Amino acid sequence: MTVLVSLMTAVFLALMPTTVVMGKPATLNIKAPMGYETTKQTFLRTFPDFKAANLHYSNPYLGPPEGPSATLTINAGSVSAKAVGTNLHVTADTLDVSVSMFIEGVLQFVQIRCKSLEADVNLWTPDSTGKFGTLVARLKGNVLFHVPNIPGLPAGLAGGYHYEGQSLTITMTFFEPIYTVTVDPSSRNIPQGCKSDFEVTVTPLDPDIKGFVNLRWPDELDKQGIHGRFTTGGGVPHFSDTLTVFVEPWVPTGSYTAQVIAHDWTTGKDFLSNMVTINVEASGFDVTVGGVNPFSTSIQQGMSQGYKIEVTPLTCYSAGMGLYWRPTSGDFCGIGVEMPGGIDPSEGVMLVIKVGSEVPPGDREMDVCVFDGSLKQEFCCHVTIQIVAAGP
Repeated sequence: MTVLVSLMTAVFLALMPTTVVMGKPATLNIKAPMGYETTKQTFLRTFPDFKAANLHYSNPYLGPPEGPSATLTINAGSVSAKAVGTNLHVTADTLDVSVSMFIEGVLQFVQIRCKSLEADVNLWTPDSTGKFGTLVARLKGNVLFHVPNIPGLPAGLAGGYHYEGQSLTITMTFFEPIYTVTVDPSSRNIPQGCKSDFEVTVTPLDPDIKGFVNLRWPDELDKQGIHGRFTTGGGVPHFSDTLTVFVEPWVPTGSYTAQVIAHDWTTGKDFLSNMVTINVEASGFDVTVGGVNPFSTSIQQGMSQGYKIEVTPLTCYSAGMGLYWRPTSGDFCGIGVEMPGGIDPSEGVMLVIKVGSEVPPGDREMDVCVFDGSLKQEFCCHVTIQIVAAGP
């Protein structure tokens, strides 16, 4: 019975077949993408020693949980299965198998009928091409084998197949999908707080052997503040996807390496991309007063003057920050310094310096600074104020 179920695994949607063979003995070769461990479980461990007479089996819940469901029906005069090691031998007579389901409101059928069936399954450890076994089924006597044209069918059944005659031999070769995962470019410089795009391409070793693949960014790099996000996140190879890598502002500068993970749902195996290097560069800000850094000005006793403070991002990273000043040299008694407590780098603000009439002449020095909490850094402009005596 497991042999018959296997022959039905890809058969759930229905159109008219395009390959029709009538009367003469025929052979059908199929290349099937499957998982080695799953196939062993299906064929060798589910029914290692099974016999039944006048078998009737009906399952109306075939198909994925999200539906639509299909109904599998098996009737046979007798069925026998015997597994020895990694080989399985199956015989059946007076066999009638069907899979039915509604497609767009129309009831469609897959059918297998014959007077006798003899089948052998042979499995081995997957080789370098992913090949790991064969199923050879020989159907004889009033054979009807009908598989509709279904998108996504394995090679050999693509386009559908219909046979009526006295002898049909079906050879199904099992392969585990193997993929190459490529990330381009393999290296890129990304400043703190910025992002950049890469192209990820997943290519099957054999274009006939493929399943659904999803893409993942390594968790360890994600935890370090370097995040990878995919536009679609998966598909059936061959396909390309856009990977966007974002570096948190607090990530230390330096080189980080990673590999994109392609997870194949047919086998449960992961395939790694080429090594990708992310060179994290420093982000920061240029603080200017009056358009320069450092800045120097002279102010007469009893006068006040205003100057524009600007903060310019050095990379794509920008954020609003706290703004403050601190004296670095000289006595600021009698000198007033006025400015807002914060600044948006997209806009400037005014610094107003008021000098009292009794302030002694001479130089005063101070720093005008911003602090970015994400970068955890301070950025300053050094300001020198020359106090000059009032005129007579």
